[in-house]
Amino acid sequence: MRHNPPKFNGRENSDKADQWMRDVSRIFEATQCLEERKISYVVYMFREDAEFWCIGMRQMMEERGEDVTWECFKARFLKEYFPDSVRYAKEIVFI
Repeated sequence: MRHNPPKFNGRENSDKADQWMRDVSRIFEATQCLEERKISYVVYMFREDAEFWCIGMRQMMEERGEDVTWECFKARFLKEYFPDSVRYAKEIVFI
């Protein structure tokens, strides 16, 4: 928490969601955060809509017997807040 991780409320646009995920991933890498702690830290950084989404997503994954790993959770986050359609549109702009 010393690295002042950014909060995320779920109302930001897709670009800010993508940037938030990159910032958090960079903090995890720099601090050599253990895999089993990453989701707990992210839950701490979520606020408002994102917090409710996170609780629901985690519960759904557990009920389905899915592994609640950082990589799985990150993929769900990006699908929700930075969908393929937005990613594709950004790629076309940069081509």
